[in-house]
Amino acid sequence: MLKILNPIGTPDSQRTTVIWNNGNPQQLKINFEGTNSLVSLIDQQRYRVLPITFGGRHPKQIVPEDADIVVNSVCDPDTNAIALHQLESTLNNLELPVINPPDLTFQTTREQTYSRLHGIPGLRVPKTVRVAPQRVAEIPGLIAENGLEYPYIFRSAGEHGGGGMVLVESEQDLPKLERFAFDGREFYAIAFHDFRDEDGLYRKYRLVVIDGRVYPRHLIVSKSWNIHSQTRKELMNDSQAFRDEEIAFLASPPARLGETCRLIHEKLPLDFFGIDCHLDTEGKMFIFELNTCMRIVSNDPIPYQAPALDAIREAFNALIADKAQSH
Repeated sequence: MLKILNPIGTPDSQRTTVIWNNGNPQQLKINFEGTNSLVSLIDQQRYRVLPITFGGRHPKQIVPEDADIVVNSVCDPDTNAIALHQLESTLNNLELPVINPPDLTFQTTREQTYSRLHGIPGLRVPKTVRVAPQRVAEIPGLIAENGLEYPYIFRSAGEHGGGGMVLVESEQDLPKLERFAFDGREFYAIAFHDFRDEDGLYRKYRLVVIDGRVYPRHLIVSKSWNIHSQTRKELMNDSQAFRDEEIAFLASPPARLGETCRLIHEKLPLDFFGIDCHLDTEGKMFIFELNTCMRIVSNDPIPYQAPALDAIREAFNALIADKAQSH
């Protein structure tokens, strides 16, 4: 049985969330922000997973257990940079194959996604800039200095959900940004493009790229541009037509996606990453975000998605085996 070293990371904020507590501190279940759930895809009948934690206020020298391969779950350079740096230093002393090495993970910030990927044929990536205003009044100047115009999305660096972001269509919307704390922390400003389809609805597609090959994960149809997991309840739970649309996408995604994702993988050769995007009628892609943090296994599984998830799980476990054996 191959042994997998699975690094997870405490966030730079030194804060974690207890998600389950039965009174026994040894059985606490803790959510580490900036750590993905790739371990949920691993076939534990074939592999033994050895978790190890990086990060912390006073890190010490970490000596990992013997293993055959590393599957890195520290995924967010905006929130877990300390853990990624510690992991990178540790891996320099190990002669092990690594899935999603830290140096490539550092390249998945939103502004780097834009700078690396814009210009790829069949792909549209919104211009993205990182800013650190001390007050709302500074924002228009920072936006103009970086060549961005209205409308744009303003959001905290390191956040991935549908909350915590604001669409700024003009200066009249600036008061909406008072909800954020301007204390030196960093934010993203992202050019907004209206991606409504001809029926007036918005669609978000999730793709998984494993070793350069694309696998469809889901499709959510919404009345709003701000689409997240809970949005599925709006329309899709009560519409067989929309569910059939998702089933068709999962069974037969647009053919040109394979070439587009291959070109993305050439620019950013991570072993595993997710893409949230819109696809037009020709299969051209408009990227919302690309990273290794996306949830792949749902806590509330949808039966008709099972074949797509099985294909992802099979490809990921095959990747682990191939990479471990080729070392």
